Amino acid sequence: MFSTISDAEIPGYSMITEGHEQGWEFVQCKIFEPWFHVECQIHEAENNFTRVFFIRYVDHIIRIVREPSMTITEISLVTPAYINKQGEWKMEKLKEIWVGYEPELDNEQEANLFILQNENRYVYSALSTPEKQLLKKVKIFSI
Repeated sequence: MFSTISDAEIPGYSMITEGHEQGWEFVQCKIFEPWFHVECQIHEAENNFTRVFFIRYVDHIIRIVREPSMTITEISLVTPAYINKQGEWKMEKLKEIWVGYEPELDNEQEANLFILQNENRYVYSALSTPEKQLLKKVKIFSI
């Protein structure tokens, strides 16, 4: 989802982070799909600090939820115009994530339903399936 180019790498950044991270002046998004802006509280020993992650897949949200040293404090859904129907990219506070299945593919193809804090609802479906037609919907995340 996000990609980088070598010219955007910050020289020497990995020395600051003891080789565990690379720094980038910018990242790019070549595919117009929804993604998440996630603010987390990190708990390490006696220190707590905040980090912001840009996350593409719902599975990674679930991994953070299951990580005992991390707490999601705020999450926003970033959507392209074709999903939010507002003519531009939007970043909106997320309330819940649901998973359902496409009706024509025998429970093999998942689709996501996103419910925002303002109660707007967006479906992300590879087959453009409306919310009412999704099968076996289950809430997998709420804040």
